[in-house]
Amino acid sequence: MPSGIIGIGGGSIMDIAKALSLMFTNEGSSTLYQGLNLIKKPGIYHLGVPTISGTGAEVSMTAVLTGPEKKLGLKCDWTVFNQVILDPELIASVPTDWWFYTGMDTYIHCIESHGGIRNNAFSLAYGDKALELCREVYLGEKSGQTPDNDDKLMVASLMGGLSLTYSEVGGVPCFELRAFKNSWHASLLRQLRDLPTSRRYLSERCKRVQPNDQKTQHHPSAKFA
Repeated sequence: MPSGIIGIGGGSIMDIAKALSLMFTNEGSSTLYQGLNLIKKPGIYHLGVPTISGTGAEVSMTAVLTGPEKKLGLKCDWTVFNQVILDPELIASVPTDWWFYTGMDTYIHCIESHGGIRNNAFSLAYGDKALELCREVYLGEKSGQTPDNDDKLMVASLMGGLSLTYSEVGGVPCFELRAFKNSWHASLLRQLRDLPTSRRYLSERCKRVQPNDQKTQHHPSAKFA
């Protein structure tokens, strides 16, 4: 048995790492444990290293997997990573469109958490701060894809994930819009993706500040027809 599992990547990779850590100590197929508190034993040590910010998988207590019939999650206290490394340099090369859309995933998580049936002081505090950071990143005077904003977005993703977890609500990851096209969460993301204003934002406002000088240039990814 390995000493531990390290998940380096986006939400899907981190969820796989969380699930793997549990399956090393729990017999049978992962489909047997897709649900709430069905895991019998704690998993092995697992570390999360996000390379894109927005899903909140780095702090959520759910490992979302595709089952034989539908998408479900392994959800229990042992799913959560033992440790997480947040390094904003790891998201510096994320294409601008995905940097924007995954950030909006965080934003919508926080809106959802406000309507959670178990909304509480923790979920509100984390959610409100994550929303504030998202607004600074996308709408503030220094908005755009810069190292400082990458730092803020990474923290917003973590806080948005915690807000969603504490209020006990769950939405659909932004990469599964087609499978869950009628959900409220997916509908918001789909509308945001298709808005002309969001595309204009990406082409006009997503800029990268070079660390060695004060010149600002458009990120190479911010090119649209």
